[in-house]
Amino acid sequence: MAKIKGQTWGTAKCANCLFGRPVTITDDKKKSTKREMCECHVARPTRSGFPIVRLDDYCACHVDAATGERTFAGLAPSSTVNA
Repeated sequence: MAKIKGQTWGTAKCANCLFGRPVTITDDKKKSTKREMCECHVARPTRSGFPIVRLDDYCACHVDAATGERTFAGLAPSSTVNA
């Protein structure tokens, strides 16, 4: 994978992930309190729905929404299991 000048791994955030869905969370007690968060659709949903993460989080399963490229693929050698 070629790295473009000025490109950093810091661009791989949930807000830019193909599987991230931006949502607005409001506090039940204070209706004016709103937080911009992201639903992670890579993770399995729970009873409460998909896990909520910060927009600037990232994970090893990140897929760039613009290019479809797996950002962290190939960074570590794949493990082998000898049985």
